[in-house]
Amino acid sequence: MGKYKTIIIFIGVLFFVSFANAEVQVKDYDRLKDTAWFKIYINGVGVGFERANAYLNEVKRAPLYCQPEKLTLTSEDYLNIIHNSIRKNKDTIKPNYPVEVILLQALMEKFPCKK
Repeated sequence: MGKYKTIIIFIGVLFFVSFANAEVQVKDYDRLKDTAWFKIYINGVGVGFERANAYLNEVKRAPLYCQPEKLTLTSEDYLNIIHNSIRKNKDTIKPNYPVEVILLQALMEKFPCKK
């Protein structure tokens, strides 16, 4: 059993890594939004933005956005943010636009930094 579990995990990692280099476009969002791998992927994108902000704060540079410290966002939160942004901007967003950029733009709009 342990040998097969290792193989399954290895195949799963390869599956996720193959998507790690590709951006997800708006035209594919509705088809992918409910899949487990996309929820994990988009959570990773969101956490990456949080880590980037932490680094920017550490080196005394302006963060990308200013999420409240006590607020923890989940993959469902990130998906809702993307969904609302696509719906709000449906007339201007092109089908090949990356949802990762939509998420960042929406986070910047939702959590602006005070100047």
